[in-house]
Amino acid sequence: MKSLFYLSSLALAAAGDISLQAFTDSSCGGDGGTAIQNVHADGSDVHDSSGCRAQGQYNSVNVVSVDPGFRCNVYGDSACQNFLETVLTVSCTPVIGQGVICFNQAAFDNPFVESTSAVAIGSTTVNVVGGDSLQNQLNNAVNQACTSGTACDPTHTLVLHQTFDPPAGKEFCSNGGQLIDKSGCTSEDCSTTISISGSFNDNNQRDYMKGLLQSAAGSIPSPVTFLQVQVLSKTKAIQAQMSVTVSTQCTAVAPPSGFTCSSALKDIVSAALATVPGVGGISSLAFQADCDING
Repeated sequence: MKSLFYLSSLALAAAGDISLQAFTDSSCGGDGGTAIQNVHADGSDVHDSSGCRAQGQYNSVNVVSVDPGFRCNVYGDSACQNFLETVLTVSCTPVIGQGVICFNQAAFDNPFVESTSAVAIGSTTVNVVGGDSLQNQLNNAVNQACTSGTACDPTHTLVLHQTFDPPAGKEFCSNGGQLIDKSGCTSEDCSTTISISGSFNDNNQRDYMKGLLQSAAGSIPSPVTFLQVQVLSKTKAIQAQMSVTVSTQCTAVAPPSGFTCSSALKDIVSAALATVPGVGGISSLAFQADCDING
């Protein structure tokens, strides 16, 4: 199945960097000192972070080049625990330290800023009983199953109930029809069970993914038995994920008609995902919708 990507109007920024040199003298080589090491941000890291780089003792640091949003923290110790100051403009800064961390502040503020939110749409349609849509019931299901702050418990299911009138009709059955057609005069108690599983770092990530799933559920023609969102880093690692499974026990009402998960529908879903507002500064800028033939 071909994956479709949608970039929101807030287009993904091109990969950036910062370059910092630490020197043995206090004037970035002006007094004859030597450069100890050149530290860059690490583009393979979620936060573009270099990690703590021990320099030995330095007496000045020089930002050679910097892209918007990038900066370096300098520390008085080699374990980068004793913070001294932040440097983020091209200049020489006299400072006595031993450790450096260079990073992208935007990626720390929003770990999803360079990530893709990928939604999988199941292929099996299902009725959702209880008098409300799957899109709306997802809010209740997530709030019930995902209370730990880092994960959802799929055993904490949301169970919905609805009683359907006899298929032969209430009037017929109340006028003696039950003697003629007992099975046709039997009402049915139907139930829908919604199970949520997932993992995330905090409730902002949880609520953002909940919004993505609600948007996807509201963009497809009929409710389905499976929906999933995975937030993938630029190296395709899973940063956070949430899955929904839906099952209904009911013979009184036939499941909705199936639909074709076409390229046009995937484009519609992807575009809808891009309109989901961020939560606590958490949001993606790239989106992918695909069909899950096993769902």
